[in-house]
Amino acid sequence: MKTRQMHTRFTAFLIFGIGMCLVYLNGCSNVKDLPPDVKSDLPDSIIKVFDRAFPTAEDAVFKKLEFEKEKFYEVNFKVGQDRFYSVLNTSTILKSFRLLDEAPDSLRKKVAELPPPGGVMTDFRIPSYASQDTLMVSRYKLDGKDYTVSWRWAAGASVRLDMAFQFKLHYQLNAGDVNRLPDWILAYLQQNNLTFYQAWVYVKDDNTARYDFHAQSGNSLYFFSFDTDGTLEYTTFPVATNYQSLAQMPVEIQNYVKNSPVLSTRGFFSAASKYERDGKTAYSLDMAIQPSREADLSGFYRIIFDQNGGFKWFFCLAFNP
Repeated sequence: MKTRQMHTRFTAFLIFGIGMCLVYLNGCSNVKDLPPDVKSDLPDSIIKVFDRAFPTAEDAVFKKLEFEKEKFYEVNFKVGQDRFYSVLNTSTILKSFRLLDEAPDSLRKKVAELPPPGGVMTDFRIPSYASQDTLMVSRYKLDGKDYTVSWRWAAGASVRLDMAFQFKLHYQLNAGDVNRLPDWILAYLQQNNLTFYQAWVYVKDDNTARYDFHAQSGNSLYFFSFDTDGTLEYTTFPVATNYQSLAQMPVEIQNYVKNSPVLSTRGFFSAASKYERDGKTAYSLDMAIQPSREADLSGFYRIIFDQNGGFKWFFCLAFNP
């Protein structure tokens, strides 16, 4: 029971909510300005779903989004003076964001405290559905690579800041959706006698997808995180090589911590592991970050490194305002 509770809590920090904003349609379709290669085969069901959700939308431009076994449509459009980006299938809106030109100074200040500093934020967006807390998402370019930074806050509650792999779409699959998983994941589950429980799919700009999922073995629920190329980046399943100190890790990772003003001065080693699968290797490093008078960055961080000890991404399990 303790294992299941721990992983349920862990998962809660990684999930973005899926928005549903359906409004009764009265009148003709507002879909217009479609590229010729899309307009000819845009299903009526897609138009109906879109019109129900956004009956006053203008200048809607659709684009097919296909990968693995999935088929969706992306759409950029306007409602009044606001710009939106949504992803939908033939039955529902999967995600919908309002696009912004700028981010609040408070977010810029907190992002400046990230362990890998010096990046540039662009493409700001917030979910267009109602929520008890607020989420802002931004692209973050650092050393020529794109990441996704998300900042969630609520009145009287802790703030959470995540810096992860770049993605434009994130959605959930449940146990009944197991056949929507890629064949290589299905094979991995079968080889390890695992029963699929739930997954979160992250679609990148190039329409490749990475998968985070829970699977059960016996009475235990385990977490797995796979990159787009099938690299196992993190798991609670007992297949990893564990380290007892930072000194046992590759020197490149040790130097990364030493060269980080945040990690080197306020970071404390918690756990670390090495993951190997099909000739691919990745490392994870867990560190606790203590607050300081000058900065309020604190919490529990997991940093993912590639096989050469290079930084890949990280997320924060707690972030205090």
